[in-house]
This record gives sequence, C-alpha cells and structure tokens, in this order.
Amino acid sequence: MMNYRIPLFVLLGLTLCLLPIHGEDNPYSGGEGTEENPYQISTAEDWFRLSGTPGHWSQHFALEGDIDFENAALHPIGSDQQGKAFTGTFDGKKHTVRNGQITVGDKSSAGLFGTLGKGGVLKNISVESFTVTGKMNVGGLVGFAGNGSTIDACSSAADVSGLQNVGGLAGRQEMATIKNSSASGKVTGSSIATGGFLGLSGGSGWASGGTISRCRATGAVTGAQVVGGFVGSVQGGTISHCSASGTVTGKRTVGGFAGGSDDTLTSCFATGAVKNEGPISGGFVGSSSGTISECYSTGNVSGNADTGGLAGKISGRVFNCYALGNAESAVNYSGALAARMLEQSALENCYAVGTVKGKAFSGGLVGKKSEGSTIQNCYWQQSDADKADESARSKEALTGPQDENTFQGWDFEKTWSADEDQSVNKGYPYLKSTR
Repeated sequence: MMNYRIPLFVLLGLTLCLLPIHGEDNPYSGGEGTEENPYQISTAEDWFRLSGTPGHWSQHFALEGDIDFENAALHPIGSDQQGKAFTGTFDGKKHTVRNGQITVGDKSSAGLFGTLGKGGVLKNISVESFTVTGKMNVGGLVGFAGNGSTIDACSSAADVSGLQNVGGLAGRQEMATIKNSSASGKVTGSSIATGGFLGLSGGSGWASGGTISRCRATGAVTGAQVVGGFVGSVQGGTISHCSASGTVTGKRTVGGFAGGSDDTLTSCFATGAVKNEGPISGGFVGSSSGTISECYSTGNVSGNADTGGLAGKISGRVFNCYALGNAESAVNYSGALAARMLEQSALENCYAVGTVKGKAFSGGLVGKKSEGSTIQNCYWQQSDADKADESARSKEALTGPQDENTFQGWDFEKTWSADEDQSVNKGYPYLKSTR
C-alpha cells in the first residue's frame, strides 16, 4: 500500500476552515490580547490565524516557542493591500520562526510583517531560513516600518529579493525607531535602494526622519543603483553605532555601508569589499551630501569612475573618519579617502592608507577637489613619491608617536586612540566610539 503525505500548508488550510472565526474566547493558544495578558502564539495554526485576521492587528501578542513552517507559504501580517497596518505589539520572547516563504508578486510591503504602523512594536523575534520576494518595500522581517513604529532586538536570516527598497531586515523606514537588531541573509535588488539591513531610510520630505542604532548587517548584497552593505539610500533619519561586513556589488552609487546618504551617519563602519560596474564607489559610502562622523571602512573598492577608499563623492561634511582599503578606478577620479569633493564639502581630521589606481584625477588623499571645498588636518599614506603633497605622510608618521606635523588638532582624549602596541588597528589611530 502506498503512503501519501499531505503538505503542512494544506493541513493548515483545512484546519483553519474548521476553526470558528472571530468572537470566540480563545482564538489562539491563550491570552486575551491585552498588554497584561497578550494572545499566545504557539503553533503554525495560531500564526496563520493572526495573518488572516486584520481585526486583531492592533492587539498584543507573545510568541511562546519556536515555529517551523516547513517551507509553507505565508501572508504578511499588516498589509497595504488590505489598508491596515500592524499597530499592536509582538514580543517574540527570543524565539525563532523558520522555514517560511513570502511572495507578494507586484504588490508592495513584503515581509513577515508587511506594514508596521504607528505604535506598532516588534521585539525579540528572529526570522531564520525564510525567502521573501516582492516588488517595493521588501524586507526579511518588515516591508515598511512607518511613523511611530519600533523594532527592537530582532534578527533576520532571510534571502530577500525585490525591485525597489529592498533590505535584509526592513525594506523601508519612515520616522521609525530600529535598534539592537541584525540581518545576515543574502539581499538582491534589481532597481533602486538595496541594503544588507535596510533598503531606504526616509524619502517623503517631512516624514523622512527616524533613528537606527546599534544594528549590524553581515550578508552579501547585490543591487543595481544606490547599493550599500547596511543601507541602500539614506534620504532622512540618523544612523549610529551600526556596521556592515558583507561584500557589496552594484552598477552605480555603491558603498560598503551606504550607497547614498543625505542625512547623518555617526560611529559606523564597514569591512566588506565593494565592487561597482559603474561610477561612484566608496569603501564606506558611494555618495554623501550629509554628515559623516567617527566612521571608517577597511574593504577594497573597485569601480568605473569616482572611486574612493572611504567615499566616492562628497558634497557634505566628513570628519574624524578613516579608510584602510585600496581604491581602484577603471577610468577617472580616485583617491585614498575620496574620489571627488564637490563645492561646499569639507574633510576634517581624517586619514587614509590604501593604494590608489586610476587615470586622470587619481591619487593621493582626494582625486579632485572643487573650488569652495575645504580640507583640514587630513593625511594619506604616501606610496608614490611623484604624487606626494602636503597631506602625504609616511607609514611611520601615521603609526608612530604624534609629531608637530601630523594629527594636528585631533582629540586623542575623547575621539581617537593611538594604537601604540599595534594590537587594535595595526598601529594606526582608531576611533573610541566604534570599539
């Protein structure tokens, strides 16, 4: 006699058809949906009930154990298509949901939670071995985190792919708070704004704030335009004490940490290699018109043009930063720290040690500096005597004791530390805030 195994998702569908719907005393494994006594999510059936009941998306939930979906298809909780975001609280209690598939086709906001609305809170939940596919605002945990929402102590190990605003943990955030979280899956975007942790931060004018802090991304990132190891595009919001370590590959405006940034990046770093088929590449950021402070990058960078060890193009302010990676441009504009400085940009208290390769406007600290831009107390490690300038220094000068011609005006009390025993940064100064 032959044995037949009915797939889990079929059994779940049959089970849900037999369960009574809204209005019962215990629609889940227990609880009342209140803050004091949240609904208990203990089984796959509980989860499917929640994802199919928008009327409950403003309530309180707690995950009572790990759930294995056995590669079943799931619908996002909180959906733009149904016109209702998740505005309740979901406490994962440090449990994991794993082995699920989420596909929304041409619709927007794909993730375990599609749209997180005002007051919505996700905390202490891990996503593992998921695949998430969508068009716009696609993330392993959340597609879109909106105004007044919070994500805290969550992680995503999902393979995420989409067209625009694609991120390992979240596709897009607007005026949200995201902290103490991580993403480690492979991220692939085919259009604009792809990041290992977050695709797009901000982007709607007045609603373009938000804060992201103490988060990290470790997965490989592949995108088209505006691609970053941590975040694709920062059009609003501040990011601090975050890191990226995956290899980043793109076709235009690519950075080890951020593809492009118009706002504030503080105490962040990137260690992955950057490979760009087109222009504007940086070990930390591809292009920046905002402020970057106390940040660094260590990965090697290669691009077509505008290739910098730290940044491809800057039109804002960069201070107390450094780059250790090499910068290689197939065409023009490359520099150990930045490829090009546009008008009104500023570099202060920075250094770079990588080698530089390129054609016109290549070599030294900056490939090309525009009128109106300023450089103060910045240095690069001289590797070619023919390209030496007033900012060039020997390795001994950058790694040895401070002298009257190097590190002038640098704060070695609060901001910088000298690596005197070469145990932290191969003898080069390092930033206290990133340790």
